[in-house]
Amino acid sequence: MNPFRILLVCLPFILFCGSCVKDDPVTPVDPTPPAPAPQPKPETRVLHITSTSFSLGDGITNPRDSLFINFDGKIVSSTIPHYDWINDFDYYYPENRVILHDTTLVLVFDGHQADRFGQENEYGFTVTGEDGGETPVSVKIPFYDHVIHFPGTVHQMSLYNDEKEILFFSDKTLIRMDFVTGDIIREYDLSELPGRSLFYTENRHNGLLYLRCGFRVYVLDPDTGDIRIALVVPEDPDEVYQIRLVSSLAFTKYGSGVVVLSCEETDGTRMKIVRVSPDGSLALEDMDEYQDDESYQVYSPLLYQPDWLVESRDGTFIHCVTRLGSAYYFKFNGATCHLELGHCGHDQKCFVTPNKKTDAWLMRELYSQYLLYPDGTTSPEWHLDSRHEGGADFCYTPGYEHLVVTFEREEFSNEPARVQMIDTASGELVFSKLILQDQQEFQTTSDGKYAIAYRDDYGYGKDTRIFVYDMPTLLSRCRFGGK
Repeated sequence: MNPFRILLVCLPFILFCGSCVKDDPVTPVDPTPPAPAPQPKPETRVLHITSTSFSLGDGITNPRDSLFINFDGKIVSSTIPHYDWINDFDYYYPENRVILHDTTLVLVFDGHQADRFGQENEYGFTVTGEDGGETPVSVKIPFYDHVIHFPGTVHQMSLYNDEKEILFFSDKTLIRMDFVTGDIIREYDLSELPGRSLFYTENRHNGLLYLRCGFRVYVLDPDTGDIRIALVVPEDPDEVYQIRLVSSLAFTKYGSGVVVLSCEETDGTRMKIVRVSPDGSLALEDMDEYQDDESYQVYSPLLYQPDWLVESRDGTFIHCVTRLGSAYYFKFNGATCHLELGHCGHDQKCFVTPNKKTDAWLMRELYSQYLLYPDGTTSPEWHLDSRHEGGADFCYTPGYEHLVVTFEREEFSNEPARVQMIDTASGELVFSKLILQDQQEFQTTSDGKYAIAYRDDYGYGKDTRIFVYDMPTLLSRCRFGGK
């Protein structure tokens, strides 16, 4: 059959079937909407510290050290600073408080001291501004004006050269240093001198330094550096135990002075007169040749236990402290070379610090402390456990001359070491704070500007630290008696 004819016959059928088949509907695909553009976070302001100040609690009635921090914007909250330096002497952990005053943050260290004198502590915390922004903050508080790190051991430090310098030994080198800048002015090599230990005495009347070395005394000219022998204490053929070690020395403006001799084998000591020649050498004289009064006869046995020699402010006499049962204070008159009984104290142990501006002496006995005046009268007493050395001095800062300051060095005690201030008019303890143990040779300058002390950590592989305190700033931060 013809294929064309077949196609014509089948075409209607094919068209009918095709019309019966439904096409599947096509579902349109909606386009994915684009992700919304990230909205920029509102900018928060970073806060900056504009100033800080610190107020010292008194450690007596209401010990609250407070740190005041001023910002350049308002703050709404702050975390409490964290620090991990708590030690055995702090007894308990602090519960600190945060006080907000608009742009000022006050951190109050309740029931606890923020740090010790001689330390620098860093406090880290976070403040939140009024826009919600958080700013981490770190603040350091040094408990001194500045500190000088000296790479060596230090002993016998004192103010020198009209109190513009300090003078101290480092091994067998004598060093003059500007304590404001830390610059070394001059060093004197004393390695050729015999013996292991050296001590110096300044004769402010001829400008020379006297170096005590066993039973010898050398004289050092600080301008030229020349050193020569000034005195050799002779042996006494009538004595079994030789009392000839030079343990203390002081001078008056009359060219006379007092030397204390001691003995290696016994506790015996002796006082003699020294005469200063024009070339600086010294000559010895027996003291009893000049004593003809009854008081000397009564108290002469006590002269064999001298403990301290302190020159008077005007250089006319030397204050001699003896201790044998009780503390006795004699005055050596430089013009007549006579001893005059000045005062009888209470305890055996005592230390004496002269006032640089008035005729008064700070007497630190074992459990009694007071001021002694030339006529034998005393100030009201106060009673501290003063069994350890460490240093004490008068305060010469204008407005605070009624205070004395003590740095108690609790070397053999489990009690914390403290700096304390006493009102000499009333005998009341008005300020007390912890200090680093073993801070020594605390001294104040007569212009009221500075105080110095040092801590020798050289034996522990660390530098010796010489601390310089700005007295007006320090006193302005103190709150005395909780005020």
